[in-house]
Amino acid sequence: MLSMPQSLIIGALSAALALSCKGQGAPSQHPGARAGSQVPLQDYKEDLTLLKVVRILQCQFDSGFATAVLADGSRTTVPMASLFGTITYDNINRSGGTAREISDVGGKNVVLIATDHALTFMEVTTFGNPIFTTVFPTLVDSMPGAFLAVTSRHITPDIMTPGAPRVLGLAQYYGRCNVPIAQ
Repeated sequence: MLSMPQSLIIGALSAALALSCKGQGAPSQHPGARAGSQVPLQDYKEDLTLLKVVRILQCQFDSGFATAVLADGSRTTVPMASLFGTITYDNINRSGGTAREISDVGGKNVVLIATDHALTFMEVTTFGNPIFTTVFPTLVDSMPGAFLAVTSRHITPDIMTPGAPRVLGLAQYYGRCNVPIAQ
């Protein structure tokens, strides 16, 4: 059973997705497609079964955007290339709501929200910034074990530069999480 905050988050995400998919079947940019090419939403395939039992995922986020919100309320949004390498989530424990994240800056335990249709990993950085990574059952290019994913970073003013004009920053990256296959 989900807690009240978890159900509110999931409800908000579901409403946003419903609004973005309004007009069902309209072309949507496929994450693996070349710029400008379109793939209908119904061409995406899902693998709910694998996402419900997977214990390890290796994620890469190749593009996204970042927005800085200044004290005067103005905003600047710019496209971003990935700033980090592979992020691995292992020891995925749905019943305990935990997982371990391993990246180029080390490893840490994170919170897991497992629903019937997504895995969301939540962490708080040493600077207090929350990071949310969601893995969807949607397969990238219909490849088994390659799931569509997004990571969102909510950034408070940089404590290394006191007095900086930025009030907050937001960054969202898109990519994929793969189930590693033993060779």
